[in-house]
This record gives sequence, C-alpha cells and structure tokens, in this order.
Amino acid sequence: MKPISIAVTLTLALVAGTAIASTGNSGDKEGMTFNQLDRNDNGRISKKEAKRSLKLAEQFDKLDRNDNGKLSRREFSKARSGSGMSSS
Repeated sequence: MKPISIAVTLTLALVAGTAIASTGNSGDKEGMTFNQLDRNDNGRISKKEAKRSLKLAEQFDKLDRNDNGKLSRREFSKARSGSGMSSS
C-alpha cells in the first residue's frame, strides 16, 4: 500500500470514528429507552449497560428494588415516570 493510501485510510477512519461518537453511540445519553439501554436484548439492564445514562447509573442501586444487579422493564419504567429517579 502506498503511503498516501495509508494516510487517506487513517484519515477516513478518524473521521468515521468522530461521526459515530457524535451520533450518540458513546458517552452519556439521557432519555434513552429501555431497549436502547438493554444492549444484549435480555430484558434487563445491567449496571454496565446503565452506564450509558449518568442519572440511571448514579441511582442504579436505589432503583434495583430486588437487588439482583439488573433493572427490569418495570423498575426502569418507575424510574422514568418520576417515581424512582430524581433529577438531581
């Protein structure tokens, strides 16, 4: 591969990575749906999955009513409806 081709390829990879980051595929995302947070589609949100939402991650243990280390759809819904997750 010629040096110019390598440079172009690396530049395109960098631009693509920046575009992905700015479209919401990384970092803190508030207002995400249950399905967006449940990355492995097992019907539960793990602590690791909850880290995509700062508020949810901060209050995870409080919201996990049965202390199983996962949030059910019901636990998540209660949090989102305002009965479980505070805004501060």
